[in-house]
Amino acid sequence: MADESGDGCTSSTASRASSSSSGHDRLPQPLRADEVNRLLGIADEAEQEEPKEEIPFLVGQAVAITEGPFTDFNGTVEEVMPDKGKVRVSVSAVRTADVALSWITCS
Repeated sequence: MADESGDGCTSSTASRASSSSSGHDRLPQPLRADEVNRLLGIADEAEQEEPKEEIPFLVGQAVAITEGPFTDFNGTVEEVMPDKGKVRVSVSAVRTADVALSWITCS
């Protein structure tokens, strides 16, 4: 076929390229800012600021472990990690070991 439009496309090619596969002639819609940020891996500040749970334990406090493999063991809080929602507890079984636990598992 000859190039009738002058743009390098034949008329049959141009008509196929302009119609969508679903048969609807809809124009593409621009992405919203939140969609662009999600695709680029940029999180909204509001999403990043999750409310932090207040961990009710202090370093040096004696605690009893209530859940998990160390249930019924007693220990001492060595470190509070509010960003992770955990406390590091020194537990004495046969020998002393530091264990990182969810603060909910202690009382």
